[in-house]
Amino acid sequence: MVLDGCSYSSAGSGIQWNGQAWFGQTSKNILGNNDAFFIDYDNPQVSIRFTLNAYDGFGDSCDVFAYDSAGNSVDSVIAFFMPDGNPLPVALSGSDIVRVEITSGYSYPWTGIFDNHEFDLGFALSIPTLQSGAENSVSTSRGVTGTTVLVAYSLAGGGPTNTPFGVMDLTLPIRQLAPESVDVNGETSASAFIPGRAAGMTVWVQALNITGPGVGEFSNQVSGTIL
Repeated sequence: MVLDGCSYSSAGSGIQWNGQAWFGQTSKNILGNNDAFFIDYDNPQVSIRFTLNAYDGFGDSCDVFAYDSAGNSVDSVIAFFMPDGNPLPVALSGSDIVRVEITSGYSYPWTGIFDNHEFDLGFALSIPTLQSGAENSVSTSRGVTGTTVLVAYSLAGGGPTNTPFGVMDLTLPIRQLAPESVDVNGETSASAFIPGRAAGMTVWVQALNITGPGVGEFSNQVSGTIL
């Protein structure tokens, strides 16, 4: 139904969760109630799949749009018809999809009912806290086992900066932590001490999974004010 690596949102009355068998639903699922439903991805996607359906007795149609990082629509499905509670597949593709919008129905104020979400989760960075005067955990997931991960940070901004591996979302000067090896689970785990004098500063952090000579994948960027 929902996955890590993205966020789900809706204005209006927010997101509604439906139970299995509620007006013909074949599983637990979600929708946007009284407004469009949005999925925002941590990393750009090239292929996204999910299903949409209606409530039994409330057949409807809706539109679906995929947007790139510049806000341009790169793919769409217009007047997608959902006759009942039977989930129907939707597939979107593009080189830089960061947001999907599912509109409210043509006949009813709620959106198509969303389920069975699939996409490329990608290499990810996680930093639970940014606490001065303490060790802070830094972890990555979905890396390539046996390869190297570099975690880098900047106090100057969120980029962009061109590198041999592509564009990095950090501004020069960029500093890095010690390299880490990706374990059998595709993960790395380390800690970094943030000195007390750094309190109040903003830091931008991003990781790189080096998978070959001059080849690698950047993670999502994590930024925030050091407490």
